[in-house]
Amino acid sequence: MAIPDLVSTSCSPGRSSARQADPGVGRSNRIRNISAFFENMSNPKRPEIIVGEAAEVLAMTPEQLIDAFNARHPAILEAAFGWFANFEGVTGVDVFASPFPHADGYAIIDGPLPVAVYRQEDLPAVHEHICAALGLGHRPLQPVNVGVQKPYAALYRGFLESYRPDQPTLDTIYASAFMQHFYSSDEIDAFRQKWRGA
Repeated sequence: MAIPDLVSTSCSPGRSSARQADPGVGRSNRIRNISAFFENMSNPKRPEIIVGEAAEVLAMTPEQLIDAFNARHPAILEAAFGWFANFEGVTGVDVFASPFPHADGYAIIDGPLPVAVYRQEDLPAVHEHICAALGLGHRPLQPVNVGVQKPYAALYRGFLESYRPDQPTLDTIYASAFMQHFYSSDEIDAFRQKWRGA
């Protein structure tokens, strides 16, 4: 889960007083966590994730990176699941205070700032609704920070093709208050079923 990606301004081209909080866990939480790992594996500001210098990381095999990811995954999850506590401290908005409308895939929360909370995988379908609700008009979605377009793209693809989380990892993710809030039990069961077939 790439923490900086959790707040986006996809409805507005510049700075806005409206914020969007993206739990981003519906991509089975896997892609977000892997994205955070790849984005920060050479970042000295993220010592809990760092694997090494960029050149040595790019020389690793997907299997070596999977081992490195598994060793760092608890720290990645801790940062991801705690992100909204920081969000509340900055915005004064507790996204967990109201039930999340699973069928809609997003919610607008009134507070000191209007906040749109959405699930990343629902963004293409809900983008226009969010922009309208926040009074921002039509804004096209622009893909940014796309892993398959970065220098580590081949490693990233190899990692995604090979990675299979173990059952304790899945249990930790799917039993979290984070997942329980943003996804229905049927949706979580479907994620589990998808991994069983992976």
